[in-house]
Amino acid sequence: MHWMANFAPRRIAYCQLFGTGLCRHNGIVQYDHLPELEARLDNLSTRILPALRFAKHVDREAFAELNELVAVLTRELGDAELVPRQLTGKLWFVFADALAEADHTRSPEEILHYAWNYEDKLRQLFGPRFSLSPPTPGNPRY
Repeated sequence: MHWMANFAPRRIAYCQLFGTGLCRHNGIVQYDHLPELEARLDNLSTRILPALRFAKHVDREAFAELNELVAVLTRELGDAELVPRQLTGKLWFVFADALAEADHTRSPEEILHYAWNYEDKLRQLFGPRFSLSPPTPGNPRY
């Protein structure tokens, strides 16, 4: 019997445990449902950014859902080295655009509060991760 005959059913069962569509097997993250995650992120971005841009209004519910999405990604990705570039760009774009819109309002406190709170969640996802151990030669600590 070929070793792959038993591998595929376990992989499918293991992948179904995650509600986000991410699958981890032997430390390798596979993005089986990335389009659904991106669609969810696009929907939240569409709710957040026009409200910020045109009315300088913070959609608190949408930001809470966005923070929840980033928290789920942080849990699911864990210590994975790679995150898809397109997903990374879309996640950081919301933060950058919120900061830009805060520059163009008379009272930016609420926008800045939500933007920096979201940025804290992104740092948990992307790092940098600091440690107290001595640096590894050839790997800079940021």
